[in-house]
Order: sequence, then structure tokens, then C-alpha cells
Amino acid sequence: MSKIDSRLRFLQQEPQDTLTELEGLGRFAIEAAEVPSPKATVLLQYRGDLADIEQRGFETRTVAGDVASGMV
Repeated sequence: MSKIDSRLRFLQQEPQDTLTELEGLGRFAIEAAEVPSPKATVLLQYRGDLADIEQRGFETRTVAGDVASGMV
């Protein structure tokens, strides 16, 4: 978890109401409206066991080699 995309860092710092507005614009792959905790769709390149990352909150959708798509 040493490298986080600058756009994801930006989303981490924004309040829920701003994220809801951004979701409506379609500029980010996020779910923010009507959810208790906003989520973003990401691609994750990893090493080791994906289960370790899932225990930290990553919700896996698909896996291809060392790249997984999912929600954080």
C-alpha cells in the first residue's frame, strides 16, 4: 500500500457532499450518494496474497494476474 494515485488521495480528502456531486458528474468511478461510506472503483497491482489486502477493506471484483479491480 505504498503508492496511492493522486486522484484517490484527492477523493480521500473530500467531504461526502462533494463526493456526491462528483458522482453525479461521472468524472470519478465512485459511489457516494445514499451510502454510509463512499467507495471508489480502483485497479490495484499487488504482490503476495490478495486476502491480506481484502482484510484491509478492498472489495475484489475481478483478478487478472497481479492486477485486481474492486472497491475501496
